[in-house]
Amino acid sequence: MEQQERKIKITSAGIFLTIVVTAGFVWAAYQWRSSNTWQPQQFSNDMNANEQKAFTSLQLIAQAQEKYRTTDWDNDSNNTYAQFFVHLWKSVDKDNKQIDVGLIPKKLAFAMAGSRAVDGYFFVDVHKKKASEKEDAVNLDYKQEWVIAAVPAAANKTGRLIFVAKNPANFLVKEGVEAPPEYPLDPNASGWKSITNLEQLADFQNSLAGPKK
Repeated sequence: MEQQERKIKITSAGIFLTIVVTAGFVWAAYQWRSSNTWQPQQFSNDMNANEQKAFTSLQLIAQAQEKYRTTDWDNDSNNTYAQFFVHLWKSVDKDNKQIDVGLIPKKLAFAMAGSRAVDGYFFVDVHKKKASEKEDAVNLDYKQEWVIAAVPAAANKTGRLIFVAKNPANFLVKEGVEAPPEYPLDPNASGWKSITNLEQLADFQNSLAGPKK
C-alpha cells in the first residue's frame, strides 16, 4: 500500500513537471514566433513610410520648381527651372553670389547622398532624357523641363522603390536601387508606373506584398 502511494506521488510529480516544461516550451515557441513575425512586418511598415515621405518630398520639389521658374534668380535674363535642386533652397547669380531662395528646406536641399538621406531617401538630379530609340540621350532644356530621382539610402532596408519626378507634376515609381541615368523614352515599357497621389502609391506598395494568405 505504501509503495503504491509512493508511485502515485512520483507519477503526480512527473505529470506536474511535464506540464510545466511543456508550458515553458509552448510559451518560448510563441515568443519566438511573435518576434519573428512582428519584426518583418514592422520593417515593411518602416519602408512604406519612407517611400511615402520620399514621394511627398518630390511633390514639394515639383511645386518649388514651378515657383522657381517665375523668377530670374540668377539675373541672366532667362527664367528657367533649377538645374540642381539644391538651388531651390539657395541659388547663385551670374557673378557666383549666393541668393536665398527658400522654396525647400535646407535639410532636403542637402539630401544629395546616402549619408545625408532624409527619411531613408536621397535625391539625384537627372540631366538627360532619351529622345528616341536610335539616338543617344540628350541634355534637358531647363527652360522647359527638369527631372529628379529619389533613391533609397540602403536598398531594401530604408526603401525598395525608386521614384522619378518630371514637370509638370509627373511622377513615376518602380522597384529599384539606383537613379536612372536618363528619363526614359517610354516609361511604361521600362517598367515604370505613373502615380499622382499617396493613395496610388499605397496601392502599388500593396501590390508588391503579394496575395494575402
